Amino acid sequence: MFFFKKALECHYLTIKNERQWRATIGLNSAKFYSLVALFKASYEQLYGVSLEQGAARLGKQMKLESYEDCLFYVLFELKNGLTYDVLGFLIGVDSSHARKLFEKYQKILEINLFKAGQLPRRNFVTLEEFRALLEAESEKVSLG
Repeated sequence: MFFFKKALECHYLTIKNERQWRATIGLNSAKFYSLVALFKASYEQLYGVSLEQGAARLGKQMKLESYEDCLFYVLFELKNGLTYDVLGFLIGVDSSHARKLFEKYQKILEINLFKAGQLPRRNFVTLEEFRALLEAESEKVSLG
């Protein structure tokens, strides 16, 4: 379960309205749940097992038990910029484990965003390609 659901009532299932969704992760609930479906598919394609099967193989309780938990964890961190110490506190692990979980699930989110064409371009063959992109973006901003 993500966060301390019973103690602090800080869990995505306790979010009461769209404003809280946007405040916590930057998305509304509909976008979050549609992204969960893509997240699940990418996770299973990348690892060859479901989240539940992976937990069973390890033989231990996972801190982030569902695809919703994993995705919310990453989006919450990206939106709020918390330290790994604070993230670890929120899910009951040390900062090193919080970082590993974030990096693992952020990778899956990036795969989803790449497939959907929603990631900014990060690789350029030439300086001219980069300059052309900057010029196109500055035109969008000025036309805004």
